[in-house]
Amino acid sequence: MDDLDITGPAFVGMAHRIVWCTVATVEPEGGLRTRILHPIWEWDGQRLTGWVATGKTPVKTRALAADPRVSLTYWDPTQDTCSADCRVEWIDAAERAAAACDEVQTVAVALRGNGFVVMGRLEL
Repeated sequence: MDDLDITGPAFVGMAHRIVWCTVATVEPEGGLRTRILHPIWEWDGQRLTGWVATGKTPVKTRALAADPRVSLTYWDPTQDTCSADCRVEWIDAAERAAAACDEVQTVAVALRGNGFVVMGRLEL
């Protein structure tokens, strides 16, 4: 049994209970930027994948083009925390976004009218 066999499902449970996380990126000039996001995580028994419905802003686009990694942390008032360092991939095409779990597809469709049609995949 791999450590991820234990921590993967535990991470998903805690992340979905806490919901919002702080996500950090590195800008091309080396500066740090954080934002609050709501990834939805899937554990398939081998890989932990997070899905995010967000706007593809110029700031995010530049940062992720320069360094496609993010670090994220969940925290709640009982001092439960979990963190992950991930690679990020933009998912622009509707066909590719369809690979996301049903819950994220629902969120993406609900946000589409507000200009949020881009999906991102986070992989450990």
